[in-house]
Amino acid sequence: MITMSSRNKPLKLLLLFLTVLFIYSEFFATHIKLINKTDYDIYSVKGEYFSKSTDPSLEEIDKQQSLVITPKGKTQYSIRFSTQTAKQPIDISVGWGTRVYDNDGDLVPIIESQGSDFIFSADGFCDYEIIIHEQYAEARGYNKNFCYRRIFLHSAKNIIVTEG
Repeated sequence: MITMSSRNKPLKLLLLFLTVLFIYSEFFATHIKLINKTDYDIYSVKGEYFSKSTDPSLEEIDKQQSLVITPKGKTQYSIRFSTQTAKQPIDISVGWGTRVYDNDGDLVPIIESQGSDFIFSADGFCDYEIIIHEQYAEARGYNKNFCYRRIFLHSAKNIIVTEG
């Protein structure tokens, strides 16, 4: 006979798991938020790569995340837990651009291959917000009470960096 408490056990475990995931995501994880201030779709990709290699491995390429940010929309990448706890140096790369074509099918260069690279550093921030405009982007670093590891924007193209 199945008792009420044994039926609730999986539900309690699921609720506990979701609570721990929420707490980790909100209070410990490092995030990079992208905000699209243009009138175009922005195509973005985030990768996390071992710094020691010159080219990303196939596994690292398979783990890349691609997103489309609608005009005036926003989205967020979270740094993977395995990356945050890695012992070796990691590069975190976020790139974006537009894919707008004219009537002849030729690519129109609205925003061409912009991006930023981050590394873990005590001098960095817990979270970044990247605001994408047509001619440039702004990156703002934010700290919170606690984050497991801070990231530092160490390389960027056409990005103005400020502290939020």
